[in-house]
Amino acid sequence: MRLKTIIGGIAGCVIALSLTACGGGSNSSTTSAASAASGASAANPASAPADASAPVAASSPAVSTVLQTQSYTAYNYLDSALNSRAGMLTFQPNNSIGELTLANVDYATLTTDIANDALMTVAGTPTTGVTLGQVLITGKQIIAPGVIEACESVMGDGTPNPAFGNTPLKSTNVFVAGSPSNPLGAAGQSFSVYYEDCLRDGNPNTPATHSSMAFDSSGNETVFDSRTGTTTKTPVTNVLGLISAAGFKGEWLIPFLYVNQAGQLRSAIVDRGLVSAGASHNFVGVWLEE
Repeated sequence: MRLKTIIGGIAGCVIALSLTACGGGSNSSTTSAASAASGASAANPASAPADASAPVAASSPAVSTVLQTQSYTAYNYLDSALNSRAGMLTFQPNNSIGELTLANVDYATLTTDIANDALMTVAGTPTTGVTLGQVLITGKQIIAPGVIEACESVMGDGTPNPAFGNTPLKSTNVFVAGSPSNPLGAAGQSFSVYYEDCLRDGNPNTPATHSSMAFDSSGNETVFDSRTGTTTKTPVTNVLGLISAAGFKGEWLIPFLYVNQAGQLRSAIVDRGLVSAGASHNFVGVWLEE
């Protein structure tokens, strides 16, 4: 968001979802990997030790028996205009750990879980990450995230993360499955979920009221930043600048479509800004319609 309170250094702003949906996925339904639990109780109680308990079979993360890939459009917090990079998530056969590349260079690993719900663990070059939404990838055995926000340690920047001993982390890359959508379709839409620095609202605390972004029927934008309690209204003429290559005051809004965890098609917006172009700080974040 535009009005970021600096916590523990110059902070990186999050992406703003706005004008239309993120390029994501076909309708998908969540599938659960079956986990087997077998219990063997003794037919003759006298033959079993008094403290014997039924053994439970171990469960394993979701895997695919075939190669699976998913392409992403990636936005870096230091790139300008509407520029993007190519991302690719690859799961080798019989492997629960996928490799995410950025511009053809290994960047992160994503690990599936037993639920196979696209909420994956992100590690590698980024310290951590947030995975949002879902998309069925090749073979439809693994449900991949529709949106991935990756966070790294950046000297003098970021927001303290309680899960990492309050080490400041910054959202450096946002990956979205698919291609940008028509930004003029956002009129009348509202976005209630915002992630920056891998934190909801970009805030290490849980605010009573979350940040939000809304567009009226004419395309005028209203943003509430829960970190500062500030509401900013932007007329449609400037919103049109935000979704263009020229941007507006150093900020760009890039819309996509994604599929949420309930399997419903929704809108998302990547929000990026650069100090060199007039923004208050360098940032990339994401808004979700949910």
